[in-house]
Amino acid sequence: MKLYHITRPLVTLAFKIYFKKIYHFGGENIPKDKPVILSINHPTAFFEPTIMACTFPEHDFYFITRGDVFQKDLFRRICESLLMIPIYRFKDGFDNLRKNEASMQFITDLLGKGQKIQIFSEGGTETIKRLRPLQKGMARMAFEAYKKFGDQDLQIVPVGFTYSDPHHPRREVMVKVGASIPLSNYYDLYAQSPAKAINQVTADVQKAMRPCLVHIERDADLKLSEQLFKLYRNSFPQTVFPLIQRSERRLLAHQEIADNLTQLDEHQRFELGRKADIYFSKLEKEHINDLAVAQPFHASFRNLIVLILGFIPFVIGWFGHGLPNIYGKRIRDTQVEYLEFEGPVRAAVSTFAMVIQYFILFILAIIISNWAFWTFLFIMPFLGFYSLIYVDSLRNYVHCSRLKRLNTEGVLDLRAQRETILKMVR
Repeated sequence: MKLYHITRPLVTLAFKIYFKKIYHFGGENIPKDKPVILSINHPTAFFEPTIMACTFPEHDFYFITRGDVFQKDLFRRICESLLMIPIYRFKDGFDNLRKNEASMQFITDLLGKGQKIQIFSEGGTETIKRLRPLQKGMARMAFEAYKKFGDQDLQIVPVGFTYSDPHHPRREVMVKVGASIPLSNYYDLYAQSPAKAINQVTADVQKAMRPCLVHIERDADLKLSEQLFKLYRNSFPQTVFPLIQRSERRLLAHQEIADNLTQLDEHQRFELGRKADIYFSKLEKEHINDLAVAQPFHASFRNLIVLILGFIPFVIGWFGHGLPNIYGKRIRDTQVEYLEFEGPVRAAVSTFAMVIQYFILFILAIIISNWAFWTFLFIMPFLGFYSLIYVDSLRNYVHCSRLKRLNTEGVLDLRAQRETILKMVR
């Protein structure tokens, strides 16, 4: 058994902790009995391939990654066991570049065996809510398999990832899998002109990927769109469970906001941005978040009692898992140079440190051989997850309490500003 299958349950659990919610839709569009190339956008360093593996466990996905992590023999063996395929860049040196031919041949052979390959078709990583122009490598790989093995009904499947904020824990991610595109649609064109067929496949996959994610065309709209998305999410907060949910509704709502923003003229966008900046600046001045304005009922007496009664379990769960989280955050802050690596590195390091901590506790439980310690070890993961929910509830209560301390006129003014912004983008 490969490490891919051994680690998948652990990584799935880690994602359920790191992300507040994972929405997915369209998994039935991934054929089970055909060779598949999944064309995926790439906003983070390595969240996308691992989320795919955990969200759709009925499939095994190979994926292409940076070749420099394969340099040492041990790491190479680990990466291969995780179904990773190396692609080297110019800065990795000419000798390594020559290894790409072997990687491409390996990919072709995998497709010939009916396997599924994840390809990040944009050709690079950038955290942005936008589908960037696709590179032609995806189409070339597909036709190489066709040239070698003939018609195997290879399918190209578009996939889109949209994050609320991948670099900080307890945020949302939305994954949509679009309808598959049979490579056979392009056989006649390929016989006439391989270059034209490659260009056409690339263009059609780009078009198919757009509806799978949130696309903000203009850089000038990125800040305003994030503000509007926040207003929507706070107007319709998600339930805690299920942690991984099959639903397209969240993505469609974000896409509608982005489309409505695009349809506004320059004056309307300016006015909307100005009102949003005024609103969020006032919230910052009062040390209140938007959720408090949208959902003020969190500052209830009942919630206060629940927070008081749950404080001790929270402290146990929080401090019981504090060191791995602190270590992951420190590594991110001190060792990570690029934004796209911040979230993935923090999640990976914290998860690894957590595994080490529980392994040590397990050995201690065997040595001590005390039922109370075994009981404590059993309930610790539940208390750790509870502590995350507790922090969210405490934050909501504090911000709503600050809102209640404002005078009536101030509260009504914030609500009116918020409603005006939402009406302008509907």
